[in-house]
Amino acid sequence: LGPAIGPQAFEVGEEVYQAFHDKSPHNDVAFLPSADRDGSQRFLCDIYQLARLECSSLGIRSVSGGGMCSYTDSERFYSYRRQQTTGRMASLIWMDDSSIASK
Repeated sequence: LGPAIGPQAFEVGEEVYQAFHDKSPHNDVAFLPSADRDGSQRFLCDIYQLARLECSSLGIRSVSGGGMCSYTDSERFYSYRRQQTTGRMASLIWMDDSSIASK
């Protein structure tokens, strides 16, 4: 998993929580209730955890990376949420089939 906003900084509304809950109540572990703003319920969301849960549901057993916060780590990462200017980041994702036995 590549750099992303971390669970201590990524706040979402109840509608985001509800969409993930409706998909699977197991997703609830990735959400922590946060302080109400203007009467609306907010949640801190761990998108790394959500990605791991989704990969697991697809049968993917080995997931690496994660744990870096692009919002709080300003020395290493650009963040539009933090800087309010545009920029670019890229991630490379691949599957290694070397562990698949030949038939």
